[in-house]
Amino acid sequence: MHYSSSTNIWWINQFAVPPTLPGGGRHVHLAGSLEKMGCKTTIVSSTGNYMTNKRGVSEMNSCPGVHSFVQIPLGWNGLGNFGKVAKMISFRRKAIGCNWVENGETPDVVIGSSPSLHAALAASEIAKLYDVPFVLEIRDLWPLSLIEVAGVSRRNPIVKWMYKMEKEIVSRATRIISLLPNALTYLEKYDVEPSIVDWIPNGVDGSLYSNTTPNKIKGKISVMYAGSHGLPNGLKTVIDAAKHIQEYDNRITFRFVGEGSSKTNLQEYAAKQGVSNITFEAAIPRHRVPALLASADILVANIPDHELYQYGVSLNKLYEYLASGRPIALASSVADDPVKNAGVGPVALGDDAEGLAKIIYELALLSDEERASLGKKGKSFVEKEHVSDVLAAKVLTCVRKAMEP
Repeated sequence: MHYSSSTNIWWINQFAVPPTLPGGGRHVHLAGSLEKMGCKTTIVSSTGNYMTNKRGVSEMNSCPGVHSFVQIPLGWNGLGNFGKVAKMISFRRKAIGCNWVENGETPDVVIGSSPSLHAALAASEIAKLYDVPFVLEIRDLWPLSLIEVAGVSRRNPIVKWMYKMEKEIVSRATRIISLLPNALTYLEKYDVEPSIVDWIPNGVDGSLYSNTTPNKIKGKISVMYAGSHGLPNGLKTVIDAAKHIQEYDNRITFRFVGEGSSKTNLQEYAAKQGVSNITFEAAIPRHRVPALLASADILVANIPDHELYQYGVSLNKLYEYLASGRPIALASSVADDPVKNAGVGPVALGDDAEGLAKIIYELALLSDEERASLGKKGKSFVEKEHVSDVLAAKVLTCVRKAMEP
């Protein structure tokens, strides 16, 4: 096994996106910080955007610090669960082929990122091909999420097949990065040695949020949700909270910004419930998110009350919310969510629409200065613990441990 003088990291994540497209930007931001530490990062993704279900191609000048951002065309754009599985299988096959490798480059370590187990499995096979360590990054627990969120039976043959795949992937990992603080409890069933698991949560590129200033609409209180519109996001609870609020305060309006598989259903649900204080808006590129969040008076989210979340959460949007310096109204039954850890205000129970409405209304009654004070506290928390440079240093430590003979 031979290692280059600068660490060459291949990061396999089917759903990674560049800043010019909607979606999570974890790996691009980390790559930029890793470059400053002497690393070259190649991100291997697909051309399909998980939020919009549309194809989009990155421009390398929009990914500073990324050595190469590879997007594999899958040749399939079917909808529904069959389409999702077909795209995951296609991605694995094409990733393993390594036809995307440029100039005969070789990795020093390969990181495979869930929730697609197929992508993580491909990463383990690429690592074996090049005789380098494989690091598993657990961003979401599959197939447990299918069971808890989508209601798929544990006896479903696909679920059983995915559990076998998960076990195999875990067994191949030299080290494991988990975004979930309590993932080790979940991994006990696979006899994972605790010393090989590193908790490296989500965060933000701090430079993107350094100069954002609020853009307040006079006489109105704007409550914003920005992110994916899918089953895991629990947005019906936020709609129900908006319904409670519209009955006694017409100053408070809601903006839902983003795309996702549930967006049409959510629009129909809001209309049937007679909720008229919500506007639904299209997703925007990631580099425009800081300015978007700064235009809100209050940011809102609901983490559904699922057993799944006993292992913790690391929602990217919550760190973006905190970094924006805006107050947050959150419904969550998770013991260690970042909003509670930052100490920026009360948190309602997950899926408690009335409790969430109460928090929103209490924040709306505060003065601009009081809301700014809460937001400043959250921003300070992120700047200390959850900016890309801090998290990238932890990734590099994990990678170097994996590379030890």
